[in-house]
Amino acid sequence: MQSQNRRPLSYSAVVALTPPTPPSASTTTTTSTSNASSSDGSAVQGHAGSEDQSTTSTTTSHQTATTKENHGNNLKHKQSIQRLIKSGLDHSEEEAESGAQEPTHPLSPSPSPSPSLKTTTQHHTNNQQHSHKRAPRDVSLKVKPSGQLRFNIEKLDQEDLEAVSGLVSFDSPTPIRTYPMHLPPLVEQQLDKEIEELYMNLQPREIDTQKRRDFVIKIQTLVGIEWPDRDIQVHAFGSSVNGLGSADSDVDLCFTTSWKDTQRGVSNMFVLAAFFKKYGMTRIYTVSKAKVPICKFYDPEFNLACDVNINNIIALRNTELIKSYVDMDDRVRPFIMVIKYWAKMRALNDAAKGGTLSSYCWVLMCLNFLQTRSPPILPSLQKPYLDQLFSKPAVAPPQPTRKIIPATIIDGVDCSFDRDAEPLSTRNTAGLADLVYTFFRHYAVEFSYPTSVVSTRHGAVLSKREKGWDVDVDRYCRWLCVEEVFGVERNLANSADGVAVAGLRGEMRRAVEGVL
Repeated sequence: MQSQNRRPLSYSAVVALTPPTPPSASTTTTTSTSNASSSDGSAVQGHAGSEDQSTTSTTTSHQTATTKENHGNNLKHKQSIQRLIKSGLDHSEEEAESGAQEPTHPLSPSPSPSPSLKTTTQHHTNNQQHSHKRAPRDVSLKVKPSGQLRFNIEKLDQEDLEAVSGLVSFDSPTPIRTYPMHLPPLVEQQLDKEIEELYMNLQPREIDTQKRRDFVIKIQTLVGIEWPDRDIQVHAFGSSVNGLGSADSDVDLCFTTSWKDTQRGVSNMFVLAAFFKKYGMTRIYTVSKAKVPICKFYDPEFNLACDVNINNIIALRNTELIKSYVDMDDRVRPFIMVIKYWAKMRALNDAAKGGTLSSYCWVLMCLNFLQTRSPPILPSLQKPYLDQLFSKPAVAPPQPTRKIIPATIIDGVDCSFDRDAEPLSTRNTAGLADLVYTFFRHYAVEFSYPTSVVSTRHGAVLSKREKGWDVDVDRYCRWLCVEEVFGVERNLANSADGVAVAGLRGEMRRAVEGVL
């Protein structure tokens, strides 16, 4: 049904989904503390990670330019993919028509008038004189970004607003769009080829993988030189390790150490920033007020951007869990990488500064989708442990062949899962094109946003009521609920308010219609 035939936005839906007016961009960029979840799930009970956390406008611009350069030619011959993304590489014109801000830099202030030559020269001279005294820029955010940074509520579809808010009226319901359960055979065959080609282009080359290994060795060496007696170990985690990274992905590092000095030790992000500056790193920023502080920098020698946190052990365990899922079926990696790429191209993967979802949240939505197919493609690697933990003691002695999953407790959080689980014997033979299409269709028309919780931990869709997440929906941003795999009290999708979730649902429909 065309939008002109639809009735106007209902007042109740608009009011229910409209958050408080966000602060001006120029104010927001100078304030602090982002609560957005990281892409590697490390924001667990006070743990925040860094795979796709808040990025500076400089780094974002570099990554955006790199992405366009790397993938511009990749999409040239992909007609179905182009329809799926539909101007994903440059949708600023469409958003400009709706009055929305440019999503690539959602918090960038409006350009100010150019200063006079005299003022510019004086400012440059002062910067040179005092640059050695300046602390690195801290890019923490104090105010959670609104979904209106990405979506204009006046342009959102009535169906999406009411489906997310649960305000569908039975006496005058908004017509719900319907789509085929599966793609037509010829369309699926063509899309399969194009997805496979896109996936091949997204994969990092061996030279890229080796470069990242050498980069980690370099940082470990520098840390040993600077603090030889502190036994600081450098660990890579996130997409560089779990198999879901591309050639232009940032590197996520975790320094583990028993050095607890928060003033002069590496736990102080400004000490860490000074260390990186000393050894030639550039674009150094801190996010010192996050739940787990991080330091961001760029290495010009390796041409890599990096985020560093201290003692975030749960992030390392989370990387192991995601990698175990990726290794269970040959379709998991290309499927998730294509969805992540789509989300990036549509500016839907910036939880920290864009008011949408983190890359890690998208990964869990993909995994849960594969777990809930009929028959399922993936099991839950945590459910056997949960069954073992909560099962009643057997009357008979346990059998010698019974598998016991050891408990793994990190910082008081139960991070146990079955690392040696076998792939499911009941084989689902769906191809990549069918999985991509049905993923979009699932979140466009099947998923019940007002009542459901995505739970990779249980390998199922739970109800908000059983989680206690059916109350204070607006206050805690529970419009879309995605349960963290270890810190199960955390909703990873709380970075997206009602406007953002309605917009996300609309983007899912757009993708479905673009493929058909």
